Amino acid sequence: MKKQLVSLIFILSAIVGFAQTTSGYGNIFKRQTIQNARPIPYPSVRNSDVIWAKLIWREVSLPEKMNLPLYFPRTPIDGRYSFIDLLVKGIKEESIMAFDTDDDEFKVPISIEAVQSRLGSRVDTVDIEQADGSMKRVVDTIQANTSEVKRLLIKELWFFDKQSSTMQVRIIGICPVRVYKKKDSDEIMQMKLFWINYDESRNLLAKYEVYNTRNDAMRYSFDALFVKRRFSSVIKGESNVYNNRTISSYAQGVDAMIESDRINNEIFNWEQDLWHY
Repeated sequence: MKKQLVSLIFILSAIVGFAQTTSGYGNIFKRQTIQNARPIPYPSVRNSDVIWAKLIWREVSLPEKMNLPLYFPRTPIDGRYSFIDLLVKGIKEESIMAFDTDDDEFKVPISIEAVQSRLGSRVDTVDIEQADGSMKRVVDTIQANTSEVKRLLIKELWFFDKQSSTMQVRIIGICPVRVYKKKDSDEIMQMKLFWINYDESRNLLAKYEVYNTRNDAMRYSFDALFVKRRFSSVIKGESNVYNNRTISSYAQGVDAMIESDRINNEIFNWEQDLWHY
């Protein structure tokens, strides 16, 4: 009897140990979470110290290798969300406000129902033929497809702070862009979904992790990813006299790439020209 009891305890211990080692990091170590983290604080800037500023609009292609941590996972896993899934969660549950697609100054809010509709969520009615030849109308609910969000537009402000003698940047807003095939056609469509105010979203973005491709033990937040510029992007426009027109409105193809590089170099050279070597 005693031997049977010992054997039972051994078997149960082995089962518990197996369960621990096959989930997450097992019993080797417990990775710290960032659920109570706060946004990375910005250095304070006085209005009188800003001697140059420029609004820039960027496009982030999520399927690019450097930007994959923003695109995946397609379904939440290990407490991680894709960027668009986290935004939708924030709009639903965290009082994050979504604004209309043409409103990058955050004046016209839209509802979560409008957001989901723009993501492809809808209710269709389909007529299905029955065995007796009659037709039955069935309601088919199509869920929002966040995997079609493959681009982000980012509005940001670059400025030179004479107090610290540094060029700095602040993200102002982010707009997800849905890329999808038109119904009953192979035509590729693009749709801007909504704008979010980045400052108002930072508390949410600071509490959720992004996958670190180099180290599973050291994850960082969405807020850290954006503040530390750990993403790849292309400039799509700058503030200008022509109602802030985009590059695509006056240049295409290689010319658009050259114009994007020109704006980028202009920002870099403005700071460099202040120094004498």
